[in-house]
Amino acid sequence: MMVRSVCAAVALGLMAGCVIVPIPIPVGSSIPDPSSVTITPATTGFGAMMVSQRAAVGVGPVEENAQLTAAANAYARRLDTEGFFDHVAPDGSKPSDRALAAGYCDQYVGENLAYGQTSEIQVMQDWMASAGHRENILNPNFVRYGLGRYGDKWVLMLGDACTF
Repeated sequence: MMVRSVCAAVALGLMAGCVIVPIPIPVGSSIPDPSSVTITPATTGFGAMMVSQRAAVGVGPVEENAQLTAAANAYARRLDTEGFFDHVAPDGSKPSDRALAAGYCDQYVGENLAYGQTSEIQVMQDWMASAGHRENILNPNFVRYGLGRYGDKWVLMLGDACTF
């Protein structure tokens, strides 16, 4: 079972609330070996920041993924327009459900949420200052990502090396 921190750095007022969300990985499933998948490292914007942060601790690169980006953007919009802030939506859907609905595998996914930041640099700094969010960003099993933003809501979806 994988556990993710929804938010941290509350004392700094960077994000609201802190919840630990367990996301089960089905028994008998295995996380694909990231080294067995060809990754085209992100070289611009948020992706380049992630590659840099990961390289600083000896973790391989990530590449942007259209399905994860679509899922992240759609969820950021829901967070903003429906007025909630949680990894579990009011309809009960979870990050793995959102990834699968967008056409990505749901075997091993992570999600970081934030609100109030005004730039990719600021949201990256805040996530890196939060233990749970930092853990997701630096997790070597995550090799693909999608960043979504709507208003001041941010969603980072992270995925393993699943094949399509």
